[in-house]
Amino acid sequence: MKRMLILALSKVCYVSVYHFCERIQQNVQKEGWQTDMLVLEKEENANRYYPANGEMPDCTYDVILEINTASHCIRESGISYETLGKEVWHLLLDHPMYHHEALVTMDQKFHIVCIDRKHAEYVRTYYPKIGSVHFLPLAADTSKEWIPYDKRKYPVLFTGSYMNSATFLHNAKQCAGIDQPFFEQMVQKLLDRPMLTQSRAVWECIRDRKADLTKQEQKEIENNLPSMLHTQYFFDMYIRCILREEMLIQLLKSGIDVDVYGHNWELFIEYAKLVVPDGGKIHYHGEVFYDRLPEIYADSQIVLNLLPWFKDGMHDRIPMGMNNGCVTVSDSCDYLEENLQDGENILFYSIEQLEELPALIKEIQSDQKEAAKIAAKAYAYGNSHFTWKKYTKELLHMIEK
Repeated sequence: MKRMLILALSKVCYVSVYHFCERIQQNVQKEGWQTDMLVLEKEENANRYYPANGEMPDCTYDVILEINTASHCIRESGISYETLGKEVWHLLLDHPMYHHEALVTMDQKFHIVCIDRKHAEYVRTYYPKIGSVHFLPLAADTSKEWIPYDKRKYPVLFTGSYMNSATFLHNAKQCAGIDQPFFEQMVQKLLDRPMLTQSRAVWECIRDRKADLTKQEQKEIENNLPSMLHTQYFFDMYIRCILREEMLIQLLKSGIDVDVYGHNWELFIEYAKLVVPDGGKIHYHGEVFYDRLPEIYADSQIVLNLLPWFKDGMHDRIPMGMNNGCVTVSDSCDYLEENLQDGENILFYSIEQLEELPALIKEIQSDQKEAAKIAAKAYAYGNSHFTWKKYTKELLHMIEK
């Protein structure tokens, strides 16, 4: 019997990482593998993690599986994991630039699974020593309780965290090592041309400064690009702040109320009162652990999604909405357009034309029968394509190939 050790970071992002690991473990066991899970907790006031449920295992595994380079966190704590497994499989849920320090140390023993095809291409390009790189979109749970579409509690739902863009910009400007002109140039470049990837935007920004790069200069930029993106990643987070604010402000201006779950939204409510004093309202329900989201989504009609600058992949809000019979409204990208049907099982909007989003929401709200049809088709598609059972089978196929 094959053995797998799953490394799970606890208390990260509403405990979502632990939840994903738990779902994978349950389904891997159903496929006949023997599994152990090592839960890692962050040491207070330090960038070190330690096993929360016991000592490090003293046996050898066929595979170590982890999310967002958890093993690198162990190594930072001075614990050796290299002898624990024959192979290490990392599931990257962010852009690889956030994990440069771990990726640059990896060799043929390591394998990466990305949730965006362009992320996978980035890893293949800049970390060629890594054994293999794959693409696999995340799955989602379906609530045990089914609520008819017209009986649902939340007309429009958004889940996620909030950071005030002005405050974030102020803090970013205070950070040592941040190239302010580059930061501003990258933000403007990506907002002007939303289909650019982060790495493509770097090249365009550099060429805006100097069009006639020599071959040697191009080679040096290419070699340094992963490190540059890693140290200057604030632009990526800042754009996310701007777009989340703008998306919701546009809805509030049109009198559309939004129910919100997540961290820090009380700050947005105060901001929105100044910008849209007489518009729609934010109904803030606080923070919840990730495993409560299926029941919340299953009681929602329309679910909003804003991709975290994924240009060829999918955020887990989309399968969560589809698997629970919601009308998911999202910005688009290549992967979504290839696999989902606008107006059939999802609705797409453009971040270049956010002012048109309220009309799209009002149109679907005005025809509950049509909305229920879209939600039903989304439910059918999601529960045949984005389940943890299917995800695990595809993951194990990559591992065993």
